[in-house]
Parts: sequence; C-alpha cells; structure tokens
Amino acid sequence: MLLRKHGQTRFEAPAVRHFLRSRDGATAVEYALIVGILVIAILAGAVELGRVAGQSYGNIAEDLAEIGR
Repeated sequence: MLLRKHGQTRFEAPAVRHFLRSRDGATAVEYALIVGILVIAILAGAVELGRVAGQSYGNIAEDLAEIGR
C-alpha cells in the first residue's frame, strides 16, 4: 500500500512493518557475527598450529639427517 505523508510517498506493507518491528532479524545478525568471529579464530589457530608443527617436523628431519651422516 502506498501512503502519502507530508508530501512524501512511501511503501508500507504489513510484512515490512512486521520485519522492522521484529527483533528476530537483529538476533540473526548477532549470531552471524559471533559465528564469523569464531571462524576467524579457528582459522588463525589452525594456521599457527600448522606453522608450529612444520617447524617441529623440520627440526626432527634435520636431527635425523645429522644422525645419518
């Protein structure tokens, strides 16, 4: 339904009004932000774990190579 108010025309439907008044959308956005932060933290941890494990295996490989000489 188109409404005229103070010389401006705007669209206002019951579904749009319900969405704007509802708190469900805000909750969904909050959950999405939390999940995004968790994903970033998990990825950063996995990258760091891979770096540390690579260094450890590199040190072990060097030690084994020295023993084999």
